[in-house]
Amino acid sequence: MKKRNEEPERMVRIRLPLREGASDVVEIGLNGVLTLVRRGEAVEMPEALVQILKNAGMNPEML
Repeated sequence: MKKRNEEPERMVRIRLPLREGASDVVEIGLNGVLTLVRRGEAVEMPEALVQILKNAGMNPEML
């Protein structure tokens, strides 16, 4: 839950590359919340989730 004085979360538009033999869906967990992202589709998500993808070596394409 967001506090009143807290700034809104910065959203980023990305696309995860398709990978041969990999699942079409990537699961990302942050603070007990699971987010599913389909590879090859443009999505908008909080910057914190994009950082998790980068740290995991998923190489999100910034749009």
